[in-house]
Amino acid sequence: MSTAKARNLTAVDHEVNSSLTMRMYHRGSLIGITWLQQVLCNFAWVPLTAYAISLELDAAIIGSLFAVHVGIRVVPNMAVARWGPKSEFPMMIAACAGFLAAFYFPTSLWALYALAAGGGLAFTRGCVSLHTQALCNGDVDLLGAVSRQCGMARTCSDVFGFVVPPVIYESVGWGGFAMFGASQPLLYCILAIPLHCRARAKEAAPDAMDKPEVASRWIDWALAGAFVSTELQWYLLNAAVPAALAHGYSFPASHIGVVFALGCLVSFAYLFALPYFPRVLKKHRPLNLLITYFGMTASWLLMAFCLAVPLPAPAFTVFVFLFLAMATASQVVLLECIMG
Repeated sequence: MSTAKARNLTAVDHEVNSSLTMRMYHRGSLIGITWLQQVLCNFAWVPLTAYAISLELDAAIIGSLFAVHVGIRVVPNMAVARWGPKSEFPMMIAACAGFLAAFYFPTSLWALYALAAGGGLAFTRGCVSLHTQALCNGDVDLLGAVSRQCGMARTCSDVFGFVVPPVIYESVGWGGFAMFGASQPLLYCILAIPLHCRARAKEAAPDAMDKPEVASRWIDWALAGAFVSTELQWYLLNAAVPAALAHGYSFPASHIGVVFALGCLVSFAYLFALPYFPRVLKKHRPLNLLITYFGMTASWLLMAFCLAVPLPAPAFTVFVFLFLAMATASQVVLLECIMG
């Protein structure tokens, strides 16, 4: 009898360990696609600008390239609303095709637009959010932990996106940059497959039940608007701060990239240290969201004050770091709210 009990306990322990291993594997896949999605959004900013200038394209064309890059991001958002997470596969295939077009037709203007559009189609953050929601399965504590980890992954990928692609472009040229870029969507698809297999297995489980659809509430639209406002402020920062550093403080381009990379590292450190802050500094929603938006507003005002007085460059960069930390934290909180 004792031998049978021991065997049963061993089988239970093996099942628990296997379940824990698979959960960690799926969490690793989730963090991986979070990283890659953010990398692809920032991958072409610096190299595409430098390459377009080398082709002697005028500022209007360069501006239109990035307008396509940002504007076409509405397509993956509409696709995930219509078809769910599986829409990420055609989006990533299109992103890979854009990089391949730029590789095989490096001097064709249409190929540069294809690359810009492909980078925008790789904005599959909605799919990543649905994967996060499915993985956490209603566990609020797990959702908070996974959201912070994904936020740190996005912050690290911002550092990667501002530093590594320009280095690749300068080291091996446009062709090497384009081929490396084409490999990133394929890697994303490979990492996303286990998450889709898990979701399909869960849907096929005998105890799986259809959940009733919940009508959209005004708070959902308010959260979506807040998320969009954060994104718009981020793009404004990407456009305004380099100009301010270049014209106001005479920073060379390489130093501007370092400033953004350091700011992303500061954001990563802030998210990492946030759970260990004193209780008085760790407020629950919505107070923590209000704090982050107050921090973003204060950072804009302080950056404007630095340019108006003017104050030295270190003071200006500190307030840039403040904005990046607050904006990153606000997006983590908003994603938690949107995902339930």
